[in-house]
Amino acid sequence: MSLFSIPKVMLKDMRLSIKQNSLYIALLFISLIYSGELISHRLDLSIPDLYSVMFQGLLFIIIVIPIFLLFLSTILPPSFDSLRVTRYRSREKLAIRMMMTIFLAVCIYLSIYMLAGVLYGYYISGTFENRWITESGFPNLFFDGEINLALFQTNQIILKYVLTETLAFMIIGLLTACIFILTGRFIVTFFLIEGFLLFEYFLHNFLNVSLFIGRAQIYLDAWVEMSLGSVALYFIGIIIVLTVVLYIIIDKKDFIERSEDPHGVH
Repeated sequence: MSLFSIPKVMLKDMRLSIKQNSLYIALLFISLIYSGELISHRLDLSIPDLYSVMFQGLLFIIIVIPIFLLFLSTILPPSFDSLRVTRYRSREKLAIRMMMTIFLAVCIYLSIYMLAGVLYGYYISGTFENRWITESGFPNLFFDGEINLALFQTNQIILKYVLTETLAFMIIGLLTACIFILTGRFIVTFFLIEGFLLFEYFLHNFLNVSLFIGRAQIYLDAWVEMSLGSVALYFIGIIIVLTVVLYIIIDKKDFIERSEDPHGVH
């Protein structure tokens, strides 16, 4: 099976679960509406204001990430069907294919979420102008004027959100694949991932200790405290480790003797 067939196979799997995926997208839009309510009190709203709450807090942990996991549940399990696995010919190709599948899933999910954020942000603010670089913008008010507004140029905002969240969701996707292969049940995988993220979230909030979620969330304090380069290098390191782990798991796994339920969701 050619690696170039990955997008075609993914779209086929997504169409087979079109009702579920439509529900997940609807839930994502509802989360955006709720995000809009969180910033409704701010003055001089613009699109970055909406983005400032899209990737942080419990909304991020219990809605945005779980919807991504549910989206993966329509893509990952079919990829490990025994009939498909036998067509890959080598475990190396299967591992590469899984990496590409996760990357495409991340791109699709974040593209939908971020594009919807831009459109809804325009709807509630009435402008495409980036007001975060003005003195009346939220960052200047948040830091009492003691902040370099050049940090919030449009290209800087786009780079920070796209790079940080792409790497963060790649980590989630790889970890999900590893756990799913080991357990064979996506429902178990879902709760293990969510349990870990919630534990991380409360550790970060109360003890300021975090391996992942403290860097995956994007909030104004972190804009100054953590450079994009350091976060990117840290996440890339985790991705490399998880990629090696994924390959080892795939290399050792006997997929032919898996459960009769190829989706492993029951």
